[in-house]
Amino acid sequence: MVARTHAEWIAGAFEVLGAPARKPGYLEFLNPRLRPARFDPDLHYVSLDIETDGIDGQILSIALSHQQQHAVLMQGRTEDWPSALPIRWFGDEGSLLQGFLECFRVLDPDLILGWNLINFDLHTIERRCGAHRIAFALGRRGEVARILTSQRGGQAMVANIPGRVALDGIDKALQHQIEFASDVAAQGPHQDLHDR
Repeated sequence: MVARTHAEWIAGAFEVLGAPARKPGYLEFLNPRLRPARFDPDLHYVSLDIETDGIDGQILSIALSHQQQHAVLMQGRTEDWPSALPIRWFGDEGSLLQGFLECFRVLDPDLILGWNLINFDLHTIERRCGAHRIAFALGRRGEVARILTSQRGGQAMVANIPGRVALDGIDKALQHQIEFASDVAAQGPHQDLHDR
């Protein structure tokens, strides 16, 4: 028979009870008591969308929405496209990408949201950064991010962004559609509407 402690049943946030010993860079607890606790993180997000010159072309604009702040970063000149929108203009794609990475660093989101975010937007930004020899530094503290492709065809790409999470609307919608279809199929045969 295996004896279990209460700590083995904690799955999520917890509180540590006991006297800590201060160590270089961390606190050490010897034989502490643990108990579940409630933790509601204050997560910050950026919603991201890009526009390109064709599927494999240059990035023409990057739109960001962060809590109550919105920005559009575009290649071009103010004189060519007068607008009341909060547009920041850049002379070429390289400076647009550098401006985006700086803006992203300042906003410092926990979550990145978008529609086809990973397979198109982030993958394209990574590819175009590579074309300009610019580090794809979307991670916390300027760490380089990577968009990982599957070794098998037909599988979605994965965003590896240190300290952040990318949530793709298409992936989430498809996941719920598949779950819904599975639930319906699990209920057994159904009469087709045309048979009524």
